[in-house]
Amino acid sequence: VTTLQHSGEWLWIGTMAGGLHRMRLSEGRIQRVWPMQGGGNVSSLLHDPEGMLYFGSNDGQLFRIKGAGMAAEAIPQPPQPLLSVRALLRLPDGRLLVGAANGLWALEPATGAWQAWTDAGAAALDVQALALALDGSIWVGTSREGLLRMDARGRELARFRAALNDPDQLPDDQVRALLVTRPGQLWVGTANGLALYDPASSRFLVWRYDAADIGSPVGNRIASLFEDRNGLIWVGTWTGGVSVHNPATQGVRLIRHTARSNLSLPASPVRALWRDDDGSLWVGVWVGGGLIHSDLTRGVLRGW
Repeated sequence: VTTLQHSGEWLWIGTMAGGLHRMRLSEGRIQRVWPMQGGGNVSSLLHDPEGMLYFGSNDGQLFRIKGAGMAAEAIPQPPQPLLSVRALLRLPDGRLLVGAANGLWALEPATGAWQAWTDAGAAALDVQALALALDGSIWVGTSREGLLRMDARGRELARFRAALNDPDQLPDDQVRALLVTRPGQLWVGTANGLALYDPASSRFLVWRYDAADIGSPVGNRIASLFEDRNGLIWVGTWTGGVSVHNPATQGVRLIRHTARSNLSLPASPVRALWRDDDGSLWVGVWVGGGLIHSDLTRGVLRGW
């Protein structure tokens, strides 16, 4: 499983080689949506407020599904065809911002018009993650160029890079996950640690795995970030499972893969997270895991 998205009674499930599926949460039954036969690598999912589900593939295709339907409509490509659609974000004006391996593009859904969404003459960014700030600016995580902040027209406002001798800077230039919380905090998941941005100083508070520190993340390669309705920050990693961070108390709870335990995750690479209204957790595990329904107290409830 590579990505999860919730809409109403459905949990949408993107996979690395099995396409797009959906589950009616009240039944626990999974339906295949796209493609109806064969493989299909779904690399991004977005459900917008108007009931449209968008999803991108690793080979650069972009699709949409209306309402609770099953028909996936292919969206025509921009002038420069997309490569690996990794991130989707709905802009305040209703446009869809598409982050791909070859740059950023804004799509007007009603007309199908595309606009290259970067400064003129700027090199194409290899985009990994997108997030909307409370002030309307957009955070862009990249695979090699660090973290960028852009305005609503695609103009670069700031860029943050890793610095070997400065522990208060971005911990790594490969940014894999972004989360803007309801209070407006920006959490950044990189290939070498977790960071919290301080807008007053334009610096970062950084956490890395430390076996002697129970408050550290369970791994340094952060793959997913999620805020639940209680304000808890869920951090999925490539190598250590899940950390649950409580910003109010600074307490941390760990959910790991443990050999020979049916209460633990079946594998460690956690690519996607979503917390249900009943407090249970849906976990998308990449290699050797699938979709896991888990509970902090009871452990794994069921796997698919």
